[in-house]
Amino acid sequence: MRPLTRHLMDVLLPLILWRVLPRNVLQVVAAALLFFAIFALFHDALHGALGLPRALNERVLTWSGVLMGVSGHAARRAHLVHHARPFAVDDPEGLAAREGPWAALLGGPACYLGLRAWGLAHAPHERDLQGREWRAVAVYFLGLVLFPAGRIFLVTMLALHATMPLWAAFLPHHPPRVLLALASGLARAGFTLPAVFVTHGLHHQHPKLDGYTLLRRWREEERLAHR
Repeated sequence: MRPLTRHLMDVLLPLILWRVLPRNVLQVVAAALLFFAIFALFHDALHGALGLPRALNERVLTWSGVLMGVSGHAARRAHLVHHARPFAVDDPEGLAAREGPWAALLGGPACYLGLRAWGLAHAPHERDLQGREWRAVAVYFLGLVLFPAGRIFLVTMLALHATMPLWAAFLPHHPPRVLLALASGLARAGFTLPAVFVTHGLHHQHPKLDGYTLLRRWREEERLAHR
């Protein structure tokens, strides 16, 4: 099954739950799962790992980015700096992983709010494209405000963006033993979402592989190691 098809299937279930569950903690959980599913799709598009023609991949990058509240091309620029020069002075993701959990948590809102200026400064040739993406994000946010489930998703999305340096940068590089043990067990069972904590090293070695392939490789290595 193609990675894009699997991603769309992974997005579908939390999308349905988010729309049909009552407005309580369950809908917040569904909104968070929906965000993470979109994030996984976006991350594979960012690396060109979906097996799509370049033009189509760029569109997926743009619109998956909009659905999670960012300019996809601005975010890609920042993420690829991290892959090219991990923990360098100009690595925005490495800063969160290097400075510790509290610094990552406290710096989260500034990272999100500063992404627009950072992307334009580091990719001036994409100024028009990034501008269109940010305008689409603004329209999208306004649309979400118009209905209750949309407001729940918007608040959940902004909270996850505000804490992203912690859960997407610091923890994958420095997972506590309890988290790593839990993620390993779930990954062995085939759950893709927590697998990011155990496949992170493989991802840095093979950034062009999609998340599903990385999980499959990690499980194969685990089986070989325990023979």
